[in-house]
Amino acid sequence: MKKAIYILAFIFVSQFSVFAQKTKVGYSGGLGGGIAITNFKTENATTDAQSNTGLTMGIVWDVPLKSNFSFQPSINYIRKGNHEDLYSGYESRLTINYFETQFNFVYHVGENGNLFFGAGPSAVLALNGKETLTKAGKEEVIIIKFGGHSTDDMQRYDFGATGLAGYKFGKAMFLSVCYNKGFTNLNPLHGENDKVTSNYFAVKAGFLINQ
Repeated sequence: MKKAIYILAFIFVSQFSVFAQKTKVGYSGGLGGGIAITNFKTENATTDAQSNTGLTMGIVWDVPLKSNFSFQPSINYIRKGNHEDLYSGYESRLTINYFETQFNFVYHVGENGNLFFGAGPSAVLALNGKETLTKAGKEEVIIIKFGGHSTDDMQRYDFGATGLAGYKFGKAMFLSVCYNKGFTNLNPLHGENDKVTSNYFAVKAGFLINQ
């Protein structure tokens, strides 16, 4: 069922180029990608995980609606993770690559609409991931297993919401910041005492062009 939702979402986003004459499409990212500060939060954890800085990049559509509103779906790649000090002197660094879809409704301020604000739901699919354990200069790499069974390390799917703000320079270039909060318990055992959720803050630069 979840795979079907992702396929339908991809088809839905792709068809804007066919059905919306005023739709704009462009790139969101930067030199090598936008900057994303990401973290995973564990309830009742004995140690505090620190944020990692990763990359994000993707394709964004801008579909004009009534008045100063538009609909901005996007397809993105984002690298999430964190790092923390564990027991017995081990340092853990978690890195996970995600395929992300966002569906944001955006309000453009003023006649030119250069300043904009928006929000909307999001969904992500984990592609792959690893945990690197380091002690006394020696590294051990553990490949993350995704799924909903007791033998898995983390849930593959995550659903959340995004809030964003930005500024458009002229007709094409823009700079934006966004915050995304995941609502899914990524712990496969669904234990309330070990609830794991994701979040990230990102700064993006990009452009939109007429089709």
